[in-house]
Amino acid sequence: MGTINKLISILLLFTLGNCNSSSPDYSFYILHDPEIKVDVVGSIKNGKEYGFWSISRRDGNLMAQGFYDHGLKIGKWNYPIFSDSLYWKILDIGELKINLPYDMVIFEDNFFHTYTDNYNFMIEKDTSMTPYDYHLFNKNQVLNYNNPTNFVEYQLIQQTDTSYFSSFEVKNDSLNYFVFCLMKSIKETTYVFGLKAPNDNLALEQKIFFDILEGCYIRKERVISPLLNTQVKQIHSI
Repeated sequence: MGTINKLISILLLFTLGNCNSSSPDYSFYILHDPEIKVDVVGSIKNGKEYGFWSISRRDGNLMAQGFYDHGLKIGKWNYPIFSDSLYWKILDIGELKINLPYDMVIFEDNFFHTYTDNYNFMIEKDTSMTPYDYHLFNKNQVLNYNNPTNFVEYQLIQQTDTSYFSSFEVKNDSLNYFVFCLMKSIKETTYVFGLKAPNDNLALEQKIFFDILEGCYIRKERVISPLLNTQVKQIHSI
């Protein structure tokens, strides 16, 4: 594996405690050092993150910090570990409620499509294939037509639910970007989530993708819940 592939292969879940008396676990998705130890300050209200949250390494270095409102990020979130920050907004559109970076706008409703100058995020749905079948179909399309590098894929298992994550890089004379995809079943419909992002900072781009998924509710079901125990199994890498 190349350097980027080594990084992308380490999808970590740090289990964090919080200040709520029930002390539920919290999964923080990040590409980083597997030996890192982290602490969290935050509250749970009615089963969702609420108020001010701060996530830090045990050595005191701040990783992420900002405010939640009923499980959704609001306003400015700082990501000192990436030397960056993002402003988050909430969109409520029919069966979809979603957290997005503030400058993302909708330009196509199929099922949902947003963009900025640098990012392209989409949600599509399919009733003819399971998440696994769609994952295999997508993998075949990617490998045959996109000439990707650093292709990796994982199973993410929460309780009895299994979703499929993949990522890859496209790099040639005219194109240079990362793509992240997740396939998941919600109420017997397969939903496909994708983010096309610049390849400036791999760890940050993947964190943005998972932050969007954690703040995405379809038919009131959360796509990825950081409050549930998550098993991550790597399937393949190229």
